[in-house]
Amino acid sequence: FERHPWPTQRDYVPSKVKAKKRGSERILNLMLSDLHYGSDVGTAETGTPYGPIEEARRTAAVVAEVAKWKRQYRDDTTLYVHLLGDVIEGELHDPESAAPLTEQVHRAWWILGQALRYLSSQFKAVKVFCSPGNHGRRMDRHPNRAVNQKWDSIETMIYGGLKFALADRKNVVFEIPLTPYYKYKAFDKTGF
Repeated sequence: FERHPWPTQRDYVPSKVKAKKRGSERILNLMLSDLHYGSDVGTAETGTPYGPIEEARRTAAVVAEVAKWKRQYRDDTTLYVHLLGDVIEGELHDPESAAPLTEQVHRAWWILGQALRYLSSQFKAVKVFCSPGNHGRRMDRHPNRAVNQKWDSIETMIYGGLKFALADRKNVVFEIPLTPYYKYKAFDKTGF
């Protein structure tokens, strides 16, 4: 019995090995809105306490979920963090129902600063887009509605403080516009 002279699999090994294609660039979006740090809602009102410990734990839980998201693509992923306003409770409604304003600001700096510092260690690049809300407005400047220079707010001060606090993180970039909105590019699309 004579062996048939068909080519073997060895004969089909390409002479030039293709380089592995690098993964596609990716963007992961984290949107944080209406955090209301310092709201300190009483147990009698909600049935459960909500204060500094709870707001820190809940933010940490969200950040931990983001940090674990699709780790196999981490080298190709840029994190976009959207801080969409109402970061603090402010003094919009009843000034006595929340923590003192200075404490609200400090809590926002501490919690968001820790969150962004951790996320910057988990992603190759972090872009932070900021927009003020109505709870962080300066009541002395805009006692009713902020229709002009809405950026002149306590939240913008918080964003600026975070930018300075994270200046040592070269992979973190802040966008803090003067407009009451922002636009951003995500590949070939524009977000608003």
